[in-house]
Amino acid sequence: MNNSTSEVDDASKPAPRSGAWPVKPSFEKIESPIGDTTPAPVFERGDEAWLKLQAERAERHIILGRIRASLEAEPNGRAIRASARRWSGYISCLGETVATEREAEAS
Repeated sequence: MNNSTSEVDDASKPAPRSGAWPVKPSFEKIESPIGDTTPAPVFERGDEAWLKLQAERAERHIILGRIRASLEAEPNGRAIRASARRWSGYISCLGETVATEREAEAS
C-alpha cells in the first residue's frame, strides 16, 4: 500500500489564475449577491433573447435586493422570519390576483 501524496492527479488541481483584473466569470456561471445561481442559457450578446434574459435578471435582482434590505432591517432572527413569511404571503396573494385577472381577460 502506497500512502504517498506526491502522486496527485494533475486534473484534480485547480487551474492557475491568469492574474488579469477584473476577472470575468464565464457567462454560464454568473452569481448574484442575492443568491441567484441559476445557470444562464447561452445566447449571443446583443441577441434579443439575451437582452430579455438580462432585463429579467436585473429586475429580479432589484426586487429581491429590496426585499433582502427589508429583512436585514429587522432586529433579530424571529422578526426576520416573520417578515419573510409576510413577504411570501404578499407575493402569493399578488400572484393569485394577477393570474385571476389574466384568466378573466382570456375568457
